[in-house]
Amino acid sequence: MNRVFSGSVALLALFFLFVMIPGLDTEAFGGAHVQATGLGPAAVPYFAGTAVLILSVVMFFQAPPVREEDVPIAWKPLGLFVALLVAFMLAMPRVGFLVSAIVFLAATFLLFGARSRIVALLVAVAVPVVLDLLLRDVFLIPLPTFPDF
Repeated sequence: MNRVFSGSVALLALFFLFVMIPGLDTEAFGGAHVQATGLGPAAVPYFAGTAVLILSVVMFFQAPPVREEDVPIAWKPLGLFVALLVAFMLAMPRVGFLVSAIVFLAATFLLFGARSRIVALLVAVAVPVVLDLLLRDVFLIPLPTFPDF
């Protein structure tokens, strides 16, 4: 199962790198003037896609072969996670990255039974806030915001 998962992720990363990213509109990331000054926000998807591809290949070769009958697939949590992910993607343009990411992470941690709910909620708030500050202030990547902010 681990090899199937990592192989699937590697194929999705290749699709992302060679089909989806070249179709991105660089004007949506700040335009050509940002790109002329060095690495701009449009480079981030390439870095992320390459990192996912490399890590999935490493995971593929490190994963021991497992017979499928040994590992039952938990369809209900998987379906709930996919529903949360779709809700996150639909909510982000409407309520912004920060609010949707906090709700998504908190719900995901609670769905998969985090050991400590307090730690899970702290991480669910801290990670999106730090990521938002990093992307917005350091890398100058605009993220969707709540209309009132």
